[in-house]
Amino acid sequence: MEKINGVALQQIMKKPQAGMRKSIKEQYVQNSDQLQKYIKSKSDQKTQLSEIKFLGIVIAIIIRYSTLRLIEVHKAMVLKLPKGCWQVKTAMFKGHDAGVTNRVASYEQTSKAVHIVMKACKIPTGYIVTSIKSSSMTKSIDQGATKTEINRATRYRNGSQAVANHYDKNLNDKIRTRQAKL
Repeated sequence: MEKINGVALQQIMKKPQAGMRKSIKEQYVQNSDQLQKYIKSKSDQKTQLSEIKFLGIVIAIIIRYSTLRLIEVHKAMVLKLPKGCWQVKTAMFKGHDAGVTNRVASYEQTSKAVHIVMKACKIPTGYIVTSIKSSSMTKSIDQGATKTEINRATRYRNGSQAVANHYDKNLNDKIRTRQAKL
């Protein structure tokens, strides 16, 4: 009898907690194609852009195509490779210090820079920087990408950690080319 009351009591106690939880909403930037068009239009004028706007465009592109979080972009190391290529190196685990020096922009400055670009694209002000990553994932789903491809490309939190650590990220070009289509 005591066991039944214990189970019943547990179920009764769960009800208020379940009622207090907030529903998780996926924030999708309806204007992600608009952001892409804006960035393309500004690519010819990159020498005339202000430093903060140029920074915002670069970070928005990195977040859009690599689906990194802003904090991951801020902690990343960037290497210039031959033939005009750039490589963004990020740490997969918290607490891993890459030892980057001479960092110019603070986290707040990078966030403000991306918001300036989002405002210039006429994306409503209610959206956060992370919504660029969410819209990238949603666009991939709409274009027929499989769950495995999305997990590999985005390192989404529910994806396998082994896949995130050992998968060749160069094979994510299929998703990136899908996202580049307007």
